[in-house]
Amino acid sequence: MRVTASDIKTTSGPAGVLLRQWRDIRGKTQLDLSFDAGVSQKHISFVESGRSVPSRQTLLDLAQALDVPFRERNELLTAASVLGARHVKVGDFLHTDTPMPKVIESFAALCEDAAAAGTRILP
Repeated sequence: MRVTASDIKTTSGPAGVLLRQWRDIRGKTQLDLSFDAGVSQKHISFVESGRSVPSRQTLLDLAQALDVPFRERNELLTAASVLGARHVKVGDFLHTDTPMPKVIESFAALCEDAAAAGTRILP
């Protein structure tokens, strides 16, 4: 039986189970994944068996190597309880070369306008 991305139940189960399912979907061995992600095969084995909890960055590297879609990456991080490991603040983006400062400034202005009008933007 062939496993597809839609067969994965990402709302339950530890990150190791999800990682193993994605590895199976992509047809990669632990050794293949270790070369692609720059993570030892032993560590991947430990993560999949639940004997080790990977760091947020390690999980992201593994997900990248497996070409896991972004929504499922978040669910993988949630399953490993590392999604909120880094809290992003508005100031984190203000001194970068990305367009984020303008987006953040625009959103902040929108929020201020909505607050002044007595309406809420977010639920």
